[in-house]
Amino acid sequence: MKKVFFLIVSALIFGLVFTGCSDIANITGPATVNTDGNLYKCQTCVQGDTATGMGLPIKPKGTWFMYNLYEYDYDGTYDIQAGNPKSGVNMIGYYWIEENGDGSYTAGYYIDPTFVVVDEHLAISDTMNFTAAPGLDDNADFYVPLDEPGVIKDGEFYVFAHFAVECR
Repeated sequence: MKKVFFLIVSALIFGLVFTGCSDIANITGPATVNTDGNLYKCQTCVQGDTATGMGLPIKPKGTWFMYNLYEYDYDGTYDIQAGNPKSGVNMIGYYWIEENGDGSYTAGYYIDPTFVVVDEHLAISDTMNFTAAPGLDDNADFYVPLDEPGVIKDGEFYVFAHFAVECR
């Protein structure tokens, strides 16, 4: 049984090293894998892609682009999924919304350094009326305070965050 377990662990480590994820394959004790708590540590960029905040689909058919709902005082992040999640989960970063204390909000993001953002779109709306067309759904900017009366009323609004990324 120990030999089978050793072979399975060895195959897993070999697979991680072979796919370019050598940092995650550092053995720190018997049969443990060290991720240092970094869920984005094993990113391999094969080609450019588009990415959106992981959430609910904007349209039931035709596109996989997703949106998120921001609710007042949410102090967390939204994962950024590259490519259609039906093809597999590929989280390449996250974005967040900060309340600035004056009734405005600011959106920011982190993308794994394996990738470079070549285009970004941010849409904010009080209703989920996105078209899943990044160039049309673009009424806000990352790192620029947003204060749109009627759009961010009651501290709850919908967000469509879209990114085009390429390998660094």
